[in-house]
Amino acid sequence: MIIIKNTGKKIKKELKIKTINMPLPTPTPSENRKDFIQRCMSDSKTAQEFPNSDQRLAVCSTQFKNK
Repeated sequence: MIIIKNTGKKIKKELKIKTINMPLPTPTPSENRKDFIQRCMSDSKTAQEFPNSDQRLAVCSTQFKNK
C-alpha cells in the first residue's frame, strides 16, 4: 500500500502486481531482434499472459535486451 499526502488528506492506492507464471520466450544465439520480437509477440502463452500488445512488446523487448 502506498500513502500519498495531498493537501493534508491521505489517499490510499493499492498496487496490483501481476505474477508471471508462464515461461517467456528467450532469443536464440543467432536470432536478431526483429525475428525474436515477431516470434515473442505471436507466442500464444505470451499473448495470453500479456493481452495488451504494447505491454507484450515491452516484455519481449526486455527479454531480448537481457539475453
